Amino acid sequence: NLSTPAIAPNLLMNDFTKGVSYVVGFSGNVYKIEENSVSTTSLATLAFCHDAAAIDDNRVVWAWKDNPSDPLKLYVKNNLESSGENPIRIDIAEHIGMHDCVPYRIPDIFIRGGYVYVLFTTVNASVGSSGPNLYSLGGVVRYNINNLAENPVKIGFDDDPDFDDGVLEDYDYSENFYG
Repeated sequence: NLSTPAIAPNLLMNDFTKGVSYVVGFSGNVYKIEENSVSTTSLATLAFCHDAAAIDDNRVVWAWKDNPSDPLKLYVKNNLESSGENPIRIDIAEHIGMHDCVPYRIPDIFIRGGYVYVLFTTVNASVGSSGPNLYSLGGVVRYNINNLAENPVKIGFDDDPDFDDGVLEDYDYSENFYG
């Protein structure tokens, strides 16, 4: 007889350092996945959790957005289960935006060591009604979780890719993930 809470699962998080998995519901509540069930008690709530979350050694990071017009942020909490700790906010919209591209999305976040890696995707704007010629673009932005004031490192993308009549120009496969 397995007892599981009535939750609508939204995300899974794996703490590879501790060997523990969690399910995050659409409400943002976090539940520990036991060997044969899901804990019936929520450990924490990831307020306004949006699309992605990650955990490592009980430190949790999640993408935060409370309405569509707000810029995307990351929230960092040093201890998942600490109810008195206020999360630290990092505004990330300017770091993951690309010139002339439609809004981005974050399919995944990963934490390892002292860094948070944010994977994002986007596409260039349509070139007109005759054919969209959309290019899949994106990259990774790395944040130093121990020094959030440090500038992030951009990996595998150019902030301002060149398009000539809707065609991606001057791309470098060795430096960029797209092209």
